[in-house]
Parts: sequence; structure tokens; C-alpha cells
Amino acid sequence: MKMLMKSKLIRGFSAFAIAGLLIGCPSGDDHDHDEDAGTTPAADAGTTPVEDAGTTTPEAPTTYEFAHMGGGEGSSVSNTGQIHRQALISAMKAWMGGLTDQANAGNATRQDVLDAFNFYYEYDPAVGAEMPHGLVFRLPALQTNWGDISSKSLKGKLAGNDPKTDHRCWDPQSPKASENPNCAEGESHFNGWIGASSPAALINVWAELLANYAQERSTGGTLPVNPITNEPVDKVFLNDQGHDLQQLFQKFLLGAIGFSQGTDDYLGSDVDGKGLKASNAVADGDSYSPLAHAWDEAFGYFGAARNFNDYTDDEIASKGGREDWKGHHDTNGDGKIDLKTEVNWGHSINAAKRDRDSQDSAKTDYTKEAMDHFIAGRYLIQNAGETLTAAEMTTLEGHRDTIVAAWEKAIAATGVHYINDCLGDLAADTLPYANYAKHWGELKGFTLGLQFNPASPVTVENFIAFHNLLGEAPKLPGQDGFDTYADDLRAARDILAAAYGFDSANVEGW
Repeated sequence: MKMLMKSKLIRGFSAFAIAGLLIGCPSGDDHDHDEDAGTTPAADAGTTPVEDAGTTTPEAPTTYEFAHMGGGEGSSVSNTGQIHRQALISAMKAWMGGLTDQANAGNATRQDVLDAFNFYYEYDPAVGAEMPHGLVFRLPALQTNWGDISSKSLKGKLAGNDPKTDHRCWDPQSPKASENPNCAEGESHFNGWIGASSPAALINVWAELLANYAQERSTGGTLPVNPITNEPVDKVFLNDQGHDLQQLFQKFLLGAIGFSQGTDDYLGSDVDGKGLKASNAVADGDSYSPLAHAWDEAFGYFGAARNFNDYTDDEIASKGGREDWKGHHDTNGDGKIDLKTEVNWGHSINAAKRDRDSQDSAKTDYTKEAMDHFIAGRYLIQNAGETLTAAEMTTLEGHRDTIVAAWEKAIAATGVHYINDCLGDLAADTLPYANYAKHWGELKGFTLGLQFNPASPVTVENFIAFHNLLGEAPKLPGQDGFDTYADDLRAARDILAAAYGFDSANVEGW
């Protein structure tokens, strides 16, 4: 994304109050440097004419806006379920941020916490539709209640729980495992956390830990101890093993839902009737084709506002630029923020953060690469017939490949960023325990998601080696391996650098 503009929680849940929250940059990573780094313009795929069997269509738009495909009024873009999940992940993180105060006040029993957690994770519209979502922006939100956004849950789309298109078997115990031939042998292919046999199992382990820590704090029980200061930790989501559960949850869900669904389902091309193999015919009464809808859903998981190209990297990252463009903007001037179209979420924010922090000698532009090709691909779909020609499909797959590569590089670069933060923590005179756990949680949570892309350049063997170097917790003073843990982290960083071809200046500087 250019630094100069290119035309670029609820109240009263059970007896357990879930606090409101302020979203400045929803679901992005939580730590970044403030240096203002520009980016070098990349090829503008969004304005390149699409070749169609010897004919040239007009130039694609610069925003992700497409008309009704059935001849009616309004937009054909529809990804409300994906935005709902973005909002749920952001709201869950904010709820965890306020949980310490509730536990300190004695208002957080184990069951309270599990119920509140499952409000987000297993979201039920019969319970939550009329509840305020609690997301606060600079202007009032257009959608005020959860039901104004959508009705979708997080759990239903966790990797392994919607397995038909999964390129590997993430959960052979899933009720839907039989839909995936990769699960025929009953073996889980989920890697990266020893002792967790599936993404769902890992989520359950973390939820139980959080609930137990809250119960202990709420009832005056034994609290985990900061191993550096020997004082009780001051956050309910922080334990004595170096786990920041708030960060682990949020970052893992972004990968195990958004990145998994986006790359292995909606942009996949290996299952008939799904992803790029969906029909481009518009059914009576619909505004979009199944193919257009799949593309839109992937775009929703990437998390960019419809006019993403109108933002600078600083603005997407909420690190500078125009005040009323930081993270979100009232583009249509109605005095409200539309969560479905005017907010940047999750992965799109992290792409901007890595672009702005890339070095002058090796500028990246993951934001623009992804956005321009999302637009160009959707424009091709909009103007194609009910069945794409072989040439059109080849072009569409090219757009897809560029999107997925930029998306994954941004995640991997964020992993490099947090390795560097952990190295800085380890080099400090006194280990800053809470920051170290936070940085490691973001590192681990983000990079667990890399396995869900069927086109990942990281082999299974290298993925396992990478996570073995990280471990299931960061090494702490006095533990076996602590003195060599910095070397392990550098070796892990080398695996990412080699797989993605990162420039050495960025590897050191992110």
C-alpha cells in the first residue's frame, strides 16, 4: 500500500458482564514500531485489463464494489458471515482484556468464564442477536447489535470442523470428518502443539486454563507467579509458563478460521462445486453467483475495507496519517461506520504493518498485491459467463495465487517480527516477563496458522521443525535450553526466511 494515497461486550450475559470495547485496529497484531516507512509501488493488477478469449474488457475498479449480477439494484458483494467472525474475534480479545478486573472483583467463576467464552466461540443468534456487540469506533456503528451483522459462529468454521475442502485432516474426531477423504485413516495432521490433536482440542485446553485461572483469582486462590519477580502475575490470561492466552487465542483463531477458510475453501480449486470450482451462474432471486460469493468470502477473511487502496499503510495500521482514516473511515459520509464495508480487520492490518516496517532497500507491498488481485479476480468473475473459459480460469487462478502468497508472506513476516521482539526481550538485562509472553504468544499463534494453506511454501517437515524450535512455551531462566533459546529462535527465523525468500534486511529489521 502506498504511503501516498492510491485511489487506496455485550450487556448482561447471564450473570457475567462482558464489557464494551474500543476497536482502533481490530484483530491485528498488538505491538509494532512507530517508524514511518514508505512502500515502493507494485504492479497495479487492479487496473490491468482482463483478457477474455481475445477481447479486452474495460479497466477494473479501484475499490471492491460490484453491481448486482442478476440485473437488480444494489451490490453483489456479500461476506457478512466473515465480517461477523472478524468482529467476534476482536470482541473476544477485548473481553479477555477486561476479565482480570472482573475476577479481582470476585465476579468470574469457572463456569461464568466458559459461558462467556462460548458466547463468542459458539455464538448462538437465539441468544446474542439482540445484544449490543460493544464495538466502539470514532463514529457510531451502523450495525449496533450482533444480529445486525450476521448469525455465524467461530466454532463452525474452525479448521477441522468444516472439513470438506481441507487439504489435510485437522480433526478426525470432528462430526463431519467423514466428508474429508484425508480423514479416512483416523489420523490427525494437525501439528505445532504437542498434546493437542486438533485445533478444537487446543482451543478447549486454553479455555479450560483461562477459566481455572479466573476462578482462582475470583475466589482468592493460588495465582500463577511471575518467574522473574516471584510476584503473582497481574493478568488473568497470563500464567507462569510464559503463556499469554489472550494473544494465543486471537492469533490462532485468525489463522485457523480466516486464513484456513480463505485459502483452503473459498480460494481452493480442488473440490467440485467449491471455491474456484463453483458455478458462475446466478440463480433466480440472487444477486451473485456461487463463484463470486466464494471470492467475496475470502476477501472478508482477509479483512480489508472495500476502499482499502485509499488508505495509507500508516492509516491501516493506525500509526499515522489522517485521523479519521485510522483503521476505519466513514467512506459514504452517512455519519456511521459500517462494519461490513468501512473497517479494516485482522490480516489486512498486519499486512500493512509489515509493509510499513519493511526496509528502504527491500520494500514490500503485501497490502496492494492482495487488494489489487482481489479486485481484478472479482472483476473477471463479474464479467465472465456462467462457465469460465480455460483462459479465464487460468487468469483467475493467477490472481488467487498472488493473493494467497501475499497473505501468507504477511503472516510469516509477522512471525519474523515477533521472533525479533522475543530476541530483544531475551537480550534485556532483566527479562520483561509479560512482554516476552505476549510476544511469544503472538509468534506462536500466528505461525500455527501457516499449516492451513494448501499452497504454503513451508513443507510439513519444516513446519514441524520450526515449531519444535519454538516449543509449547517460551524458555524461561533456569529451564533446560534457556541459554540456547535465542539461537533456536534465530534458527526458526531462518526457516521462514528461506521458505518465503525474505530479504535479509527485512529479516533483521521487522
